[in-house]
Amino acid sequence: MAACALASARMRDGAPTNGDGGGGSGHGYGYGQENVLVGAGMMPPAQMFFAAVEEALPSPRDLLQCRDFDYLRGFALLALASLQDARIGVTQMYIGHYFTMLAVNQWHEANWLGGLDSTEREERRRLYWSFYTLDVYSSIVWDDCIHFQESHAEVEYPTGRNCNETESAPLDSTHWVVEWDYFTDLYRILEHNLSRLRTRSSRFYLMAGESVSTPALNMSSQDRVNELYMALPRIFKQLRPCTGDPAKDIYGFQAANIQASMALLKMVALSLETDHDAERKCSLQVCS
Repeated sequence: MAACALASARMRDGAPTNGDGGGGSGHGYGYGQENVLVGAGMMPPAQMFFAAVEEALPSPRDLLQCRDFDYLRGFALLALASLQDARIGVTQMYIGHYFTMLAVNQWHEANWLGGLDSTEREERRRLYWSFYTLDVYSSIVWDDCIHFQESHAEVEYPTGRNCNETESAPLDSTHWVVEWDYFTDLYRILEHNLSRLRTRSSRFYLMAGESVSTPALNMSSQDRVNELYMALPRIFKQLRPCTGDPAKDIYGFQAANIQASMALLKMVALSLETDHDAERKCSLQVCS
């Protein structure tokens, strides 16, 4: 139901579907409004699915007894569905529920239930790291706290192997999860740069009277980003038009996602530098 809530909201807002090479309806309706598909009775409204999930999920006071992976996955999907509807407060609430459940269960890979097959392990890894990036993104855009630091992580990256998926042979024999892991690397670097930026500007910073040099750190992280980017297969550097075939479009989507994330990281890195004014930083960002 949570996956349906998110899918329905995205279709309502014009996301392309199979066979639709364009941008869907493109109307961009807000929460509670119906697009042509919903109005024609072809797709139930997203809020109907959303309400069903909220009724099925445990209440906040019951989180201590939550152990089921589907509850964790449900909270994550409701956070995304709320974000799709621009209900930021609800998004942050479900992000909080997710991390509460994570903390209560000490959700490191070594603590996962025994007997998991390769697909179940892969699903848990994907959820763990995808929600980590959402948490960092939310922290940047809405000036929220980061709930979990990557240095505390004890979960491996997804491999793209042995997981039941719809695609058959990936393009150029390169699985899309290769880019997905690079994207996670970007957000791990972003987390550290953001932490340094906030520490420097905090009125509680105990070392505020001392001179702090950051350009060397910025150069090191930017060099690492460039090194990782150069190692990516060529297919993840090509911005391809949407075709309506998910097995192909995921590569173009991720290529665009890489460029947007690298720009975000560059903006945070430039904000750490004190030898350029705002106009100079903007011009450097545009030129790059």
